[in-house]
Amino acid sequence: MKRVIRICLACTVLVSTLLASCYKEDVSTLYSRQYVLAESLKSINERITIINADIKQLKELYEILNNKPIASNLVYTILPGNDTIGVTVTLGDTDFYVPFGKNGKNGIDGLTPRIGANGNWVIGNTDVGIPARGKDGKDGVSPHIGENGNWFIGDKDTGVLAKGQDGTNGQDGVAGRDGITPTIEISKDGYWMFNGEITNYKAVGVDGKDGGIPVVSAAQDLSNPDDQNFYWTIKYPGKEAVFLVVNGQKIRANAIDGQNGESGAQGPQGAQGPQGEPGTESFVTNIEQSSDGTKITITTKFGDTFVVPIVKVDFKLLSQGIADENNVINYVSAGQVIEVPYQSSDNVTSIRSVLPPGWSAEPVISADPSQRVIRIKAPILIDLDRAMFNGDAVFYALDEKGAVLTQFIKLHLNKYLYISYFYNPLNSVELGRPTTPLNSLVLPANAVLKQDFFRLDNLDYVLSLQKQYGYGTAENNLSADIRRYPSFQQDKQENDADLNFKIVSAIYNPDSITASYLIGLQNKPNGFCLTLEKYGDNEFYKPIPYNTYMVQYSYTLNNGSNNEIIRLKRAAAMIQVYVGDFCTFMGVDETLFDISKVTLRMTQTTSILTSVYSKFNAVTTEVRSNAMKYDTESKVLTCNFAILCTQTGDYSLDLLYDGVLKQRWNRPLQSMLIQSDNFAEIHVNQTQRPFAGTAPMTNYIGVIDNATQVGNYRAGSTTKLY
Repeated sequence: MKRVIRICLACTVLVSTLLASCYKEDVSTLYSRQYVLAESLKSINERITIINADIKQLKELYEILNNKPIASNLVYTILPGNDTIGVTVTLGDTDFYVPFGKNGKNGIDGLTPRIGANGNWVIGNTDVGIPARGKDGKDGVSPHIGENGNWFIGDKDTGVLAKGQDGTNGQDGVAGRDGITPTIEISKDGYWMFNGEITNYKAVGVDGKDGGIPVVSAAQDLSNPDDQNFYWTIKYPGKEAVFLVVNGQKIRANAIDGQNGESGAQGPQGAQGPQGEPGTESFVTNIEQSSDGTKITITTKFGDTFVVPIVKVDFKLLSQGIADENNVINYVSAGQVIEVPYQSSDNVTSIRSVLPPGWSAEPVISADPSQRVIRIKAPILIDLDRAMFNGDAVFYALDEKGAVLTQFIKLHLNKYLYISYFYNPLNSVELGRPTTPLNSLVLPANAVLKQDFFRLDNLDYVLSLQKQYGYGTAENNLSADIRRYPSFQQDKQENDADLNFKIVSAIYNPDSITASYLIGLQNKPNGFCLTLEKYGDNEFYKPIPYNTYMVQYSYTLNNGSNNEIIRLKRAAAMIQVYVGDFCTFMGVDETLFDISKVTLRMTQTTSILTSVYSKFNAVTTEVRSNAMKYDTESKVLTCNFAILCTQTGDYSLDLLYDGVLKQRWNRPLQSMLIQSDNFAEIHVNQTQRPFAGTAPMTNYIGVIDNATQVGNYRAGSTTKLY
């Protein structure tokens, strides 16, 4: 811009100097110089406009190529012979047109006025009959250019053009026809106007839809080989180029040469005619496609070269309305499935994905575009220990030749507290994910899982939430996966971050156990307890399922999602009783034996067990015939049942038939407690080896701690009571 200002100042000084010395200069020469300076200034301004346009276009190209696009389409606008007039390139989501300009012909030289020998003004070889000087010696009338472009002497139109008919300068390229820059407008009724003439081509579609941005170019009429002229064409997206027609005639794009007049005497050098209108100029000098068709090379006139791959696969995720403004799909629960539509070309044969751990995707490839979706599934509850809650998903579509086009999206699973359970009786087995084969936990069909949550508040735990699932509850519809690998999801409160919590979890059968709190420790973690249920028809307590569990677990909520895997502890002890030669031992006629009349009662069993495994109340557990078997060959009666534990080591077994106490197995001579998660065998009226390598023993009890696999045994005795 500074350059333009300096030129303007220079022109002003020069014109002032010329006017001041006009008495020394011929008038015609003065006007010629002034005209040349004005045209030069106009040319400089036009060149600056072109340079600014180049900078803008180059910046746009750099921005496009900075995103590393792929070229998906090349459409050559015109192909007369072997020449290419222009090409439309698709880079990513952007189309841009690169015209290849042709050399324009030089304009016809303008005619400079001069004073003839007779003193009249002469233009070219024509004496216009007007004296340059008045008869009285006054100055002649100065010539000037009229509004119609002709030379005027005073008020008289000489009919002689001051400017030659302009040709159009295009960008240097293969020599071709002259281009003419058209004026393109839209008429009031929605048709394209070309050079002020209304054509037959709609610019606005029906029902207000856009007619599309056309590409205007020039082409020869190949149906008429003798016609070497170029005519203007128009091409709408998705359609073939057609010739522009006004009043039934094609519009010529190349200039029509004027005829030269007769040669006259050589006159003085005329002033240079004005520069023709600039042709369409592109900052891209070359676009070359590789021989294998896999890439294009774009070269600019500034020397930059860009190599862009060509992919003929169309693939795009249509996640608008599904993903947020940051291209993130938010999932509200584990295992949730969200369908994301996509558009693709028909040559896509497969869609593959790279997903964060724990996530899965199922693409649906269909001939019906409306059925094309990708089903993206969040990690399921039992996989949350190894899953990522946030991550990038990459999907790439392939055609039969292996061409690939990728799409990206982000996945997010909302913040929750995820709780899974694990059990293995051996302490040597480390805590693992719920689905590992080492997890032997199974939630029985008639079991309840109870969860009581406590928040630490001023060094005291306060009950904050209670949940209950399974048999006889509102959450009874637990799936098979949940029963095999119990996993649950709880909401999180933002203000709970960094707070400490405890959860007491218990799995039990509500037919034989009630979950409650000790008096004085209501709604406190250590007061949570399991209490045995009595039979309705007597004072004795029911045995419980061996799959009874209880644990107290502490955790701290974080700012994201908590995934807590809790190792359960078995709250029950298994008791297996073997009675040899049962009928004889009980004094029952074997031919009249009825197993439904057999009852076993174990004394000193615990009726209350807390979450910290404190035990209260010694009671008697009664086992009925549904837990027994009788082998007629070995004559051994077997009874399997479970208790919470024994309150003391002074327990005994009473054997009844038809409600009558017949035999009693007395406690060991030395006290032996049966703890939770113990396995005990009691052999009555039977001699066996308690463990490998020990001496045979009669009427003994052997106890094994499941956690340590350490066993012990004691001898007992029996008392006949009939």
